Amino acid sequence: MRIIRKQLGTSVSSFQRYVHLRTPQAPVQQRKHQSCQASATQKVAVVTGANTGLGKCSALHMAKKGYHVILACRSVSKAEKAAEDIESQCEAGGLSASLDILRLDLADLSSVQDFAGSFAAKYDTCDVLLNNAGIMAPPSRELTADGFELQIGTNHLGHFLLTSKLMPQLQAAERARIVNVSSIAHTFGAVDLNNLQSEGFFGYTLQGWPAYGQSKLANLLFTYELHRRLRANLITSVNVNASHPGYVDTELPRMLPLNFYPIMGMTGILITPEQGVQGQNELCTSPLLAQASGKYYSEMAPGDWGVMWDVGLVVEVWLDWRSSGGRDKPASGTRRQCAGGADAEGLGWLSEP
Repeated sequence: MRIIRKQLGTSVSSFQRYVHLRTPQAPVQQRKHQSCQASATQKVAVVTGANTGLGKCSALHMAKKGYHVILACRSVSKAEKAAEDIESQCEAGGLSASLDILRLDLADLSSVQDFAGSFAAKYDTCDVLLNNAGIMAPPSRELTADGFELQIGTNHLGHFLLTSKLMPQLQAAERARIVNVSSIAHTFGAVDLNNLQSEGFFGYTLQGWPAYGQSKLANLLFTYELHRRLRANLITSVNVNASHPGYVDTELPRMLPLNFYPIMGMTGILITPEQGVQGQNELCTSPLLAQASGKYYSEMAPGDWGVMWDVGLVVEVWLDWRSSGGRDKPASGTRRQCAGGADAEGLGWLSEP
């Protein structure tokens, strides 16, 4: 169904490769980052979670291509360090990086609103929105600032609201690209319309893995339905796609009580961020994919969605996310009525197709 690396041999070279990946590198003397404004001719890109891993690699990729890149991160200090490193790497290649930093906490919808307001005050257009940030499988159920289950709130609902709020700038671009970073974990995800919050004794099981799969499936549901609604409303200048980067050696497993990534590294399954990022980078910038939309790419290859699409189900989930974003606190169950709240929050920007 998708291209998955199958190397399971415990070779010495694989072990050495993993040790090399984990070996601390000598610190590089860097200067303090100074944010700058985009020029009139520069394309503007927003990257969530740009301070580390895949997000940082994508930010570097687009900076080298001349994009003005906004590092949208929860920790400004970590974003500053990432920006300094990106600038140093660009300068080493004779290039000048154009970067800005805006704070964004996807687990707090008021922070998403603040980010969107700050962005709109500085930028008229958004050419690329890379919804990259995420968390994976906290062992116990946690909540966002707004009372949502942490994984669905961070991985999906925060990005849903962010995309909605940046839609005016996306539509103002000559041709905009939205890329949602999903995961092969969507294959074991299931949407329970009566318990999207993973509540109750059996709601948050197996140390959070089903909830993680649901959040990654939600990324795909969002991608598919956003594409459908854009085209139904005759909006052809905004494209949206999803990607699975592969099993990548990043900080994503930081919340796991038992981190099995070192074993994956020694068996040769794990790949570097520079390898895993290639698919989302192509979706963000490649001229060959300028017309692609409503697609899912697994490790740089067109992938199978892995689910049988029920349009009614997709619409139900869409309405639930939209109404969730328009309320201060989530209600139990799934069928929350918008009652004008979502539109008041700027989430009703696409009519029913």
